[in-house]
Order: sequence, then structure tokens, then C-alpha cells
Amino acid sequence: MEKPIYVLGHRNPDTDSICAAIGYAFLKKQLGANAIPARAGKINPETRFVLDYFQVPDPLLVHDLFPSLDDVTLLQTPTVTPEDTVRSVGKLLVENRKLKSVPVVNNQNQVVGIITSSDLARHWYNEVLLREQERADVSCGVILNEIVAHVMTKDVVGFKLGDLLSDVKAKMLSAQFVSYPVTDRGRYLGMIDRGMMLEPSRQAVILVDHNERSQAVEGIDEAKILEIIDHHRLGGLTTGSPIFIRQEPVGSTSTIVANLAWHRGVTLTPAVAGILFSAIVSDTLYFKSPTTTLFDRDTAERLAKLAGITDPEQLAMEILRHGSLLTTLSLSDLVRIDIKEFEFQDLKLSVGQVNSMDRQQVLQMLPQLKGALEKFRSQEGYNLSLLMVTDILAGSTDLVAAGEPQAVLRSAFGEPADPEHFYLPGVLSRKKQIIPPLMEALKNR
Repeated sequence: MEKPIYVLGHRNPDTDSICAAIGYAFLKKQLGANAIPARAGKINPETRFVLDYFQVPDPLLVHDLFPSLDDVTLLQTPTVTPEDTVRSVGKLLVENRKLKSVPVVNNQNQVVGIITSSDLARHWYNEVLLREQERADVSCGVILNEIVAHVMTKDVVGFKLGDLLSDVKAKMLSAQFVSYPVTDRGRYLGMIDRGMMLEPSRQAVILVDHNERSQAVEGIDEAKILEIIDHHRLGGLTTGSPIFIRQEPVGSTSTIVANLAWHRGVTLTPAVAGILFSAIVSDTLYFKSPTTTLFDRDTAERLAKLAGITDPEQLAMEILRHGSLLTTLSLSDLVRIDIKEFEFQDLKLSVGQVNSMDRQQVLQMLPQLKGALEKFRSQEGYNLSLLMVTDILAGSTDLVAAGEPQAVLRSAFGEPADPEHFYLPGVLSRKKQIIPPLMEALKNR
């Protein structure tokens, strides 16, 4: 069966990343592709509200894209049981000239041993030598009718279906056997041998809402990228062949997805239209973010009608309230919930964002947030970590920083409000108002 194409957002997914993946997978499926929506992390409370509200199933959780034995075509070899005779094994080896070893399985199809041509030769030699020493007649019948259980190698080196290919290759090099059985939940599936190149069928993916390696799921370099649908700056991903890229300076990837569907004549279901509307609301902070375009507004209005949303503003406020996580998550989760990672020259940076509707509560929590951010930065190996705590109603951001070089922050954002943070009125967008001045300040440091 053909492997599905994963439509996949970035790590630490937000609502746009999840909903754009669902929407674009729906579009591709209507066009005949075997596409399924996927996610590269857990679902945050805002996204959970949206999916539950429109009764849309969660995308598939993908931990990584590193190839495993599941991506390799196994050799389907005959098997024998412990009660079979050496004669039957010899017959199999003669009939299958390329066969070097035969798995021995019990009645539950579990591998209990392996028997090779070397095992047969050793058995024959030992039996003949023993008979000669005992000055007894050598009987071929006795030798050939010996049961497999007495001849097979019981200490079997094998692999499980989910084993990473990198681990398999390393183990094969150290073990130096010819063939190895592969099992799944203890049951025999097939064989691999040293002559196989172990070239996997790479997982096909379509990336949405990101195009940088640092934000992609682990193992992205091992996958086959087919398309990228995004609204961010160009990042560092490369592909082996030309691919379809749709990248627009709009407020949400879901805006692009909805219009691609309409352009291709695909009718969106009310549920899909609803989650795409919600994603635009989330990413644009209900059109308050400076990333918002008229295209986003028009698209959201059309989606709301398709979804049957009678009061878009009321639903938008409810979505944003669920995105205000200060009272619902631990400090550790707050500084990790929506992280974008960047690499600049010799620096590894992270910028997180969490929304709030009560700035006074934010001010009281700043010391604890700074401590949690510093712990996160140290654990994850970032040089500099920033956390935007964005007040949606006031249209401002309190920016907390941990690590070095903090001197560039003054160049990018002016003098801090106090040792704990920078107060940035009018700043709502990480993509448009934080990353560009930060990168410019780093260039000039």
C-alpha cells in the first residue's frame, strides 16, 4: 500500500500550524492525493478548543521522520519449525539458491532460532567426524533426519520493525552475520541481509506554516519535501528537486490554504472552513496584528459564512481567551508553548509567544517567567531566549529575555522597562515586529 503524504506544521504547533495542515490535507485529498494531516507536537488549549468546537479529529502525531525498517522492503523467506528436519532445510537452500539462512519459528510465528548453510555444513562435518572416531558407519539418513532444534543457532541477532536504519546498519557491521530476522510485536515479518543497501522509501511531506530546518520535525532532512505553504520569511531548507512553494506576506497560512482550495474549485466543508477561520483569528489576533492584510479579512469573512458562524467576533474572542494561558499552564509549559527557533551566525535563538488579556497579572508573574525562561534556555542550549507576553486587548507586549548577548536587545527595542523585561506598546507580531529588528541588531553587534 502506498505510504500517505504527511501535511505537517512546525514543532510546538500553534492553531494556524494545526488547522492549515488539516485544511491543506483536505484539499490535497479532494484532488486525489493520499494526504493526511499531521502534527509535530502536542495540541495547545486554544487549538484544542477550536478542534472540539468544530468536531475535527486531531492530526496524526509525528515524533520524527528518521527512516526505520518499516520503510524498507523486507525479504520474504520461507521458514521452518524446530521440529522440521535438516533434510527440509537443505531442500529449501537448494531450491532458493540466494537463500543463505532460514528463520526458525514456533507455532506463534515467533523467531526461536536461525539455521544457516554454515550450520548445516558444521552439523554434517561433526556427525561424520564423530562416526569415524567411533568407527561406525556414517548414515546420511541419520544426519539428514536430525531435527532443526538440535542444529539451529538459538542466540539470534534480529531487529524490530520500528528500529532506526542508522542503528540497524551499525549493529549489522558489528554482528557480521549474513541475514537478520525482523519482527513486529514478536512476530516474524521477513529478513534483511548485508547485501541489501537498506535504502528506505523516504516519507513524503508537505510543510505548512514554516520553512526553516530549526522549526521542522526531527529528521526532516531524511524526508522527501513535496511542497511548502507558508507566510514567513525564507529559511534554510533545501530540496533535491524543484517543488511547489506558495509563500505570501499575509497574516496566516490558513488564508493561503483557503484561497488555494477556492482557486482549485474545491468546496470546503463547514468544519474545515471553521477551523481555517479560527486559525486566521488566532494568527492575526482578530485582525489587530500588523501582519493582517485585507486578504486575511476577506478570507475570514468568507470562511465564517461557509462555516455558519453567526457571530464571528464573539467566537473570535472565545478563541483568543482560550489562547490566554497564564492561569492554565505551568511556568515551564508557558515558556515552551509556542517556540520558534532561529540560528544566526554562531548563535542559537528562540522566541516564544503567549497571549494574555490581563497585563496586571502579567506584571506580577514577570520574575517567575524570567526564571523559567532562563531554565528553559539553559536546558535546551540556546544562547538567547525571548518570551513575548502579548496583551491582546491593550495591543502591547512585555518581552522577557534570558541569556546573551542581551546588549543587542537595547539596540533592537530600546531601554528596558526594568531589569525583568522590555515594554513594547503596539507590538503584537513576532514575525514582523520582533524578528526583523532583532536580526538587524545582531548583524550590527
